[in-house]
Amino acid sequence: MGRVTIRTQRVASIFPLNWRVTIPKIAKGKGLLSITFAFSLPVGADYTLTYIINNEGQVLVKAAYKPLQDDIPLIPKFDMRTAIASADNLVSWYGRGPEENYPDRKLSQHLGMHFKSLSDFETEYIRPQDNGYRCDTRFIELKTANHKLTISGLQPLCFNAHDYADEELDKYLRHPQDVSRDGLMHLNIDLNVHGVGGINAWGGRTFPQYTLPGNKAYSYGFIIEY
Repeated sequence: MGRVTIRTQRVASIFPLNWRVTIPKIAKGKGLLSITFAFSLPVGADYTLTYIINNEGQVLVKAAYKPLQDDIPLIPKFDMRTAIASADNLVSWYGRGPEENYPDRKLSQHLGMHFKSLSDFETEYIRPQDNGYRCDTRFIELKTANHKLTISGLQPLCFNAHDYADEELDKYLRHPQDVSRDGLMHLNIDLNVHGVGGINAWGGRTFPQYTLPGNKAYSYGFIIEY
């Protein structure tokens, strides 16, 4: 399992990415190092990202979104993601599963421990699209023959894992074989994701309780252990 880099992604995918960031605030304590980044989003919101690292190698990651105006549109997901230089991982988690589930499509999948190889984690549709989320997750473990990475939520998480980047789905590809798979493990770690909707086949809008209004504040966090 290679180097892990966590980055913010798609606080709202419809927002321009010309964020302004202040000089990071760095604080040192007994056995702790804290680094905080403050972003100003052009849509009219503030975003704060904090890493707290202890001398046992644990990393606490916290993100907070605060809107400054009322006319911000819906957010597809509130998340962070990482890419890991190994696609042969076994993914295990305590949450809903074993198959994909979304906030408004999850009651058929029960809480418990579940296990899947990365190659089996994807839900393949005729046309490539967002897929494979698991909701109400308490922790995620990624394992290879020699290493284990654990991500524990400070609150329930949604997540998915694929051997391709999310940007592949932005290309409006026609067939699964058109997806470019890069040999990495791309992991989305979310507070929440917009529901599927379509309760009347495909036309119905997502119920409001399963959406993420952009004019509402959000915050979440998780701990990484290697």
